[in-house]
Amino acid sequence: MLPLSRRPLTCLLACSSALMLSSALLGGCSGAEADGDPEFSGIEGYGGPQNPSGNNSGVNNTPGQPNAQNAAPGTGSNGNGTPTTNTPPSTNNNPPSTIPTNTPPNSEGSPTTPPLNTGTNTGTNAGTNNGGAMAPGAGGAGSGLPPDPGTGSNPTPPVVTPVPPVVTPTPPVVTPAGPDIPCPNGATFCSGFESDTLPAGADDQSQPPVPLEFDTTVKHSGNRSLKVVSAGGFNIRQVIAPIPGQAFWVRLFIQTSDIFGDNNHDSLFVASTATPSQDNNDEHGPEFSEQGDQIVLNADDQLFSAAGRGFPQGEGPKLSANTWHCEEAFYDGGTGNTQFFHEGDEIINAAGFTRLNYQTFRFGYIGFNTVRTVWFDDVVVAPNRIGCP
Repeated sequence: MLPLSRRPLTCLLACSSALMLSSALLGGCSGAEADGDPEFSGIEGYGGPQNPSGNNSGVNNTPGQPNAQNAAPGTGSNGNGTPTTNTPPSTNNNPPSTIPTNTPPNSEGSPTTPPLNTGTNTGTNAGTNNGGAMAPGAGGAGSGLPPDPGTGSNPTPPVVTPVPPVVTPTPPVVTPAGPDIPCPNGATFCSGFESDTLPAGADDQSQPPVPLEFDTTVKHSGNRSLKVVSAGGFNIRQVIAPIPGQAFWVRLFIQTSDIFGDNNHDSLFVASTATPSQDNNDEHGPEFSEQGDQIVLNADDQLFSAAGRGFPQGEGPKLSANTWHCEEAFYDGGTGNTQFFHEGDEIINAAGFTRLNYQTFRFGYIGFNTVRTVWFDDVVVAPNRIGCP
């Protein structure tokens, strides 16, 4: 082997000025020892051959320390017994690389980005790179580069159960039923009983208590009528209607299962002194009744017939069975005048018969003796005469 001083000048200058050239260039400029490695022990910055049989014992090359090969110079042996000083390698040997967090490493799949390491590192890093980019070279496992995002897994999204919106149902619009028959001005009661409810202000009363009953087979007009069935003995079934004042008219269509006009005391309607909350036992007033085999006025057992005051004598008007009859009445509590009309004709005129303070008008059946069924339809209470159409 030629001494260092006898090597060609050009080769020596080239080797000293370019420590980071490829191993092919360096091999062309140096000789070879018996161990087959090129001899660079005299070049500053080279810590000796990186050979498993070598012995680099510099104190700054302790494994596990960051960047140990770039620490301050230490003293060691290059394996040939010649002491040498390890100087930090040139900065060109291991340039630091700053890689943004979560930036994937360069790979062959990124044609627009040049590879991170373009040269060949023939050395071996003795230290451990914790947290920095891998030094140029072949590298290996635990290089410190950010993990390939393509090898990770996406977190499982939480299971979200959708909450259905709270829907508040809109109540249906209910239009109150209007009058089911023609009603005159000022009428306080007007009904053909086409609805299950009575007009506003009206009520029903019964002893014993029974619900209202309607009949679709027997009716004067429309689809049905109000049906009243007597129970035998004393019983009362009444619809209570408001009145327009002390003087008023009523019109009713009435049908009975038996002739109305026998010798017993029973009544179909009355102008009453009882308020809507009071029952029949508290009322007074002239009733449309039967007694003496005819229709009569009965006010607290004071009778008035077609013949006048007192118990009737002879024949009088009656209501035939199973036929609709139009009945009208006029009441004036201030004068006591009471008039009954049958099919439009006056049958009783009781002028000044009884002066009373009327509160309601009531119709149905007040049964004392005779058991019968009675139907009512197209009933009107008004301040003026309604008539029988």
